[in-house]
Amino acid sequence: MQCESCGAELPQGRTTCEYCGSTWDRVIPATVVAASNGRGVFDSIKRSAAWVNRNSSIRQGSLPQMPLLASVAPVAFFVVFISIAGFIAFMALSMAGIFGAVGFSHGGPIGGGIALVPAFMALMPIGFVVLGTFMIRKHSRTMSAYQNSPTISHATIIAGKRTQVYGGGGNSSASTRYFLTAEFEDGRRKEYAVMMPDLYGRVSEGDAGILFIRGSYALDFDRIVVES
Repeated sequence: MQCESCGAELPQGRTTCEYCGSTWDRVIPATVVAASNGRGVFDSIKRSAAWVNRNSSIRQGSLPQMPLLASVAPVAFFVVFISIAGFIAFMALSMAGIFGAVGFSHGGPIGGGIALVPAFMALMPIGFVVLGTFMIRKHSRTMSAYQNSPTISHATIIAGKRTQVYGGGGNSSASTRYFLTAEFEDGRRKEYAVMMPDLYGRVSEGDAGILFIRGSYALDFDRIVVES
């Protein structure tokens, strides 16, 4: 759970923030409430004003949209990645052809064997070309699913949070992706990538509320306080 004053992450059930000293009435996490009274927590969500207004034009218009950079940047990165790897592969194969021609003409099959060295060196960049092509297709499918999916809202309990760090090294910085696992009224759980990082910081495990989803992305979350 988070401190209602400063936003610091605190253990569940604590009523005093060790960082800013704020105190508040104890609110039992929605996961505990759900376990003690069946699915009543979802009934509480659906009785809230936020649930009634979830599809209003004002609320829908305030939902975050996919940033243009997020949809274009991965494709641009992998195009450059494929281009560099393809150029290296081309140069290695060209060297293999030249070495093979010279080797066979002067030393026969044994001399031509030197062409195998640059040929083997070309295998790795060729693999990078295949990998880059696969990643572009995967990203394109994800973006297509997002564009063709409606925005839907669910009564939800936040069942988990996680991050995924990738990249980094040398002169480049690492990037982080954020994920939320939602538990729905029928007991299903599903993980969604967070559209905007601030959403990840605004929710805690056990929070109950309304999760706005589009495709495989969590757009926003309206927290509903459910007391025992």
